[in-house]
This record gives sequence, C-alpha cells and structure tokens, in this order.
Amino acid sequence: MKGMKQGGLHPAGQELERLIRGELPREEALGVVRHLLSGCRECISLAARYWRLGEWPPSVRADLLELAALVQDRRVRNEPGLI
Repeated sequence: MKGMKQGGLHPAGQELERLIRGELPREEALGVVRHLLSGCRECISLAARYWRLGEWPPSVRADLLELAALVQDRRVRNEPGLI
C-alpha cells in the first residue's frame, strides 16, 4: 500500500477515501480491502467515515465481491487464506 502511515501497516486515510471513491488501481484496492477484511478496527472505523454501507461505487463493489468469493472458496477448501 503506497499510502501507508509511517511506522505502521495500515493504509493512510487518503488511500481509504480513494478506495471508497473507486479511484485506487485494482491491485492497491485489493490490498486495502484485504486489510479491512483482516478486521483492523482502527481502519474500519476510519473507512466508515468515508462511506455509507450499500453505496459503494460499482468498481469497489465488484472488487469486494470478487475478494469475498476468493476468501470463501479458500475457507471451504480449508486452504491458507489471502489474509
């Protein structure tokens, strides 16, 4: 993640905002989504400021659905996950 906070493994606020707006390149977006899906409360709380559930841009929604399907498939097959 290019916009990482200094000294941490979290996406920067600008990166979260760009994710919600659908402005991040696909690979960067997937990295941020993986981080959010890992359950980071700090980043989830910050990201919640930028969106209202159900109002994701179509590109973000498609990436989230794709990643969720990959994670679910790996869990079903009991394989090491993406996260």
